[in-house]
Amino acid sequence: MTTAVWTTIIEIILQYMGLWPTTFFTIVALMVVTYKVVFGMFFSADDFVPIKRQPLHLGDMTEEELRAYDRSDSEKLHMQCFLEEM
Repeated sequence: MTTAVWTTIIEIILQYMGLWPTTFFTIVALMVVTYKVVFGMFFSADDFVPIKRQPLHLGDMTEEELRAYDRSDSEKLHMQCFLEEM
């Protein structure tokens, strides 16, 4: 099965791109290495530290107080209720 898939891939690359598979995969590998080098020059691993946000707990709120956060005012945050507890 894998031999048939590999043969099909080789034929497709040769037919549509006019390149031998070794040339094609060499070009792809060089593109990946070039991308990594250029990307590494501008960004470091420390730039991608995820920000962990803590959920905001407001405690018990009345229905009138919750209406202030129903997206009718674009300046205020949208509040969602989880687990259907209001």
